[in-house]
Amino acid sequence: MAAFEEFKGTLRNTWLEYVRNHRPWLEVYLKQRGFKTGDNGRRPDAGLILGVVTMAAPQLLDMLPTFFKLSQGNPDAIIDALDLNFDPFKELAKPVAQLPESSAPSEDKPVVESPHF
Repeated sequence: MAAFEEFKGTLRNTWLEYVRNHRPWLEVYLKQRGFKTGDNGRRPDAGLILGVVTMAAPQLLDMLPTFFKLSQGNPDAIIDALDLNFDPFKELAKPVAQLPESSAPSEDKPVVESPHF
C-alpha cells in the first residue's frame, strides 16, 4: 500500500506542477467550469485532471479500466481515490512547509515535468 500512496503523491505533484505552469488559462476555465471541492474551492473536471496525470504517469493507463469498473464509471470517484479532489490554487498558495509531504518538492523526489499540449 505504501507504493500506491507514493504513486498518489507523484500524481499530486504532477498535477500541481501542471497547474503552476498553466495557471492563466486554468483560472479562466475554473471560473466557467469549476467543480466544488472538499476544501471549499474549485477544481477542473475529472477528465482534465486524469488526462494530465496520465500523460505524466503512463502506468495509470493500466489502472484506469479497473478504477472505472470499481467506481461504476464515475471519474469524480477516481479523483477522490487518487486524492486529487482539492483546489490546486489553494494548495499552491500554501507555504511549502504546509503542503503535505507528497506535495512538497524534495531533493530525492524530483517534480515530474508536466506535458505540454
